[in-house]
Amino acid sequence: MPVYRAKRPCRQPGCPNLVESGYCEKHKKNEWHKYDDKRGTSSERGYNARWRKARLIYLGKHPLCVECEKEGKAEPGTIIDHIIPHKGDMKLFWDTSNWQGLCKRHHDIKTAEETGFKKDLYYPRYLTPSRIPLFIVCGAPGSGKTTYVNNHKQEGDLIIDLDEIKSLLSGKPRYESEDGWLEPALIERNRILNGLNYTKRYKRAWFIVGAPKAWERDFWRKLKPKKLIVLETPESECIKRIKDRPIDLTNAAKKWWLKYERDERDIRYD
Repeated sequence: MPVYRAKRPCRQPGCPNLVESGYCEKHKKNEWHKYDDKRGTSSERGYNARWRKARLIYLGKHPLCVECEKEGKAEPGTIIDHIIPHKGDMKLFWDTSNWQGLCKRHHDIKTAEETGFKKDLYYPRYLTPSRIPLFIVCGAPGSGKTTYVNNHKQEGDLIIDLDEIKSLLSGKPRYESEDGWLEPALIERNRILNGLNYTKRYKRAWFIVGAPKAWERDFWRKLKPKKLIVLETPESECIKRIKDRPIDLTNAAKKWWLKYERDERDIRYD
């Protein structure tokens, strides 16, 4: 998949620094770490020697990540998370009934949700309409989104596919990138989507995304696609197609169908 890397100004109004995407280092800190800046140092927030000792005792008794357990996986919990953010309340901070063990991945996800960063990664508010014909293809894992695009694309079209971006960034085969590559891939995907407003390199673009909810597809319509297509491949067929992939996407396919909402504006194929 072709990826253009022309640098552009930092998104901070008035900043002349050129970046590949988003904010420059100075304003990235302001944007992404201002939450931590307000909270003070870790010691000031209670994460001191007493905490480190309590952490080891707790994780010794509760060694697994509770979110991984919900997914049927047995992964070690390396971080004690406060189920209800304590926000400086030391009584809540030391209440062990408010503690849970999480792996770094799930802790990062929960932190992102609490601070609003994750939503902006998945649904960047700053996107503007595409200036080239754009086709958005939605569907469950195994629905045939990539095959559909490959069958309809023209030579030189830009294809924006998160799984392919993860593979390119990580250097790993498709579907085999570690979880840590998701956020960088989302940032790169959003950079490319944002570039559709001014690129002259491509005549057309294809954007592959799950988007089972009507509001999700409505969000992507802000890009002003020429067509938004939903592949309604039956759940049983999706699962049949993905059974031999390196990772088990069966639950993801089932969840897509549980969430799916039709919208009369969509172009649907089964």
